[in-house]
Amino acid sequence: MNIELITYADLESVKGSEGNFTVRVRKRARSIDMDLCTGCGACVENCPVVQQAA
Repeated sequence: MNIELITYADLESVKGSEGNFTVRVRKRARSIDMDLCTGCGACVENCPVVQQAA
């Protein structure tokens, strides 16, 4: 099985058939360097952006 979790991205298309899919994903820009991320949550605590309810 070949599955990769891609966060902060949009699914653009899925093509193929059962057991043989091709998926097109558009990754959004990040301001966090994921190679340096330790998952501590400090960026969330210090982020000046407030998310509004949908």
